[in-house]
Amino acid sequence: MEEQLCPSPARYGLSLGVDLESEDCLELVQEAWNAPLPSSWTEYMDESGRAYYVKEGASSSTWEHPADQIYRSLIALIRKARVEAVPSRQEMVREHLHERHEAAKADLTGWSGPYVSDQGEYYYNDRLKVSAWNNPIAEWESELAMRHAVLE
Repeated sequence: MEEQLCPSPARYGLSLGVDLESEDCLELVQEAWNAPLPSSWTEYMDESGRAYYVKEGASSSTWEHPADQIYRSLIALIRKARVEAVPSRQEMVREHLHERHEAAKADLTGWSGPYVSDQGEYYYNDRLKVSAWNNPIAEWESELAMRHAVLE
């Protein structure tokens, strides 16, 4: 795991690729800072109080919040869109959301459920031969809603 301590919004902004002293993105950085954890992820603390994250079924962990990469891609798109005319900007946003929707559909291929067990409902992916307690559709819905809200 690579450590990424972010004790301030300015330092956290830099971890997302935003220099808050030269860019007007404070609201977006604050939104990323407060982003909810996707349902298939769990936050833990190490001995020194640093947060790290583990995805359900994964054998590794990360210091980076799972939503950080989403916000990095949104920041890059917003930067690019700011220099475009409004019709081009709207098309860029539409294309981005369409691409992410297609990625969601591809990622969700093979999932079925919920199935009932003594421990609760679970979902199964026949293609990957894995099961999960969290609904994979709900996680994608949350990500797509977050992207849409930011780009709106």
